[in-house]
Amino acid sequence: MKLSVKLPRFLTILILSLLLASIPVNARIYYENDLAIQYHMYVNDSYVGTIKSASRGLALADSLVEDLKAQYGRESIIDRSIIFKETRGNDKAFTDTSQIESAIRDVLTVKSNAYALLIEDKLVFYVEDQTIAEQALEQLKDDLVQSLNLKEDTQLEDIYFKEKINFVEEIIEVEKILSLDKAFLKLNSSLDADGDPFLLTIITKERMTLAENLDYETETRINDNLDYGKSRIVQAGEMGRKNSQYLIYRENGIELNREKISETIEKEPVKKIVEKGTRLSSRASNINYSGPVTGTDIVNVALKQLGKPYVHAGHSPSVGFDCSGLVWYVYKLHFGIDIKHRTAKGLATIGTPVSKGEWLPGDIILLTSSGSAKTNGVGHVGIYVGDYNGQKDAFIHARGSSRNPKKVEIGYLTTKNHQLRYKGARRIIE
Repeated sequence: MKLSVKLPRFLTILILSLLLASIPVNARIYYENDLAIQYHMYVNDSYVGTIKSASRGLALADSLVEDLKAQYGRESIIDRSIIFKETRGNDKAFTDTSQIESAIRDVLTVKSNAYALLIEDKLVFYVEDQTIAEQALEQLKDDLVQSLNLKEDTQLEDIYFKEKINFVEEIIEVEKILSLDKAFLKLNSSLDADGDPFLLTIITKERMTLAENLDYETETRINDNLDYGKSRIVQAGEMGRKNSQYLIYRENGIELNREKISETIEKEPVKKIVEKGTRLSSRASNINYSGPVTGTDIVNVALKQLGKPYVHAGHSPSVGFDCSGLVWYVYKLHFGIDIKHRTAKGLATIGTPVSKGEWLPGDIILLTSSGSAKTNGVGHVGIYVGDYNGQKDAFIHARGSSRNPKKVEIGYLTTKNHQLRYKGARRIIE
């Protein structure tokens, strides 16, 4: 028969406490002393492992530092802070040497003197020496010059960066230092050290010599001995040549400005001279008008030419008119009246003179050239119209002054300009 006794909880705890107190103190100390002394090793505040000997840990760290110095140079800077914390434990708590070495490598930071490239005060990269950054920048310039494909007539005068570029010496982690090739690629990427875009503009200044042609002028002369409608070349025109020098400014290969700095004439152009015939029979062969011609007839034909362009030596509606060409066309080519002369000076000698204020429609008005003093001779002519659009003393003429547009238009003898230039009037039709 088994007897089972269940003790109260407080009594159980009391009995166990009495049993533990009965164990000798020296027995407990013997157990703790039986455990091995160990060291928790910390490098740069990071736990790297548990080691049996602190000196062994220091030796491992020193060896790794020497290896890194050999790899990165004796001038390299390796920060290290080593702390050991003593503890006890069994042999199984020690960390393998290879694991400790690996952990130390992970927390050691190798630094070295380097140069930061700053563009407009933005960090782009670090290099070991300033000359490496300068070589990368020069390589960027060289590539641009190659892309311009400059010809023999173009010389590169200057090339520079638009932005401010600085170099600053710093102590930095070696893994952030770039080689020449990587520095060049970084410049081409247009991204700074933080991955943000930056602007780098290359300005080029080129001197170009350009051979250019000079156009020749064409002079048209009137030949009264040549039939109307016919023409002949008296002198053939020849193009001239000149050499022009330009300064060309580009940004990253794109032309921004071209400035001409000099011009040398190698060969002057030769003027082309053309004679046009004006000879007609007593009445032009293409005239359909019959009967006596009045001043009003002259004015009506002239007014039909309003707005036609001013053309030097022009005397036809299809081409245009100069001042004497308009008079010549209306009188001689349209009505067949032989007025003998084609120039303004010549027209001042035909017909009969008319006193100032006694003008009639169809009279030829004589003026000095545009802008000339009153004392100058006749250089401009028109046809008197009379009243026009409610204004008195109007005349029609082909104006070729510098004002635009140059064309056949109405003028008024009442204006100060025309009063100062007035030289007289001639009447052809009585």
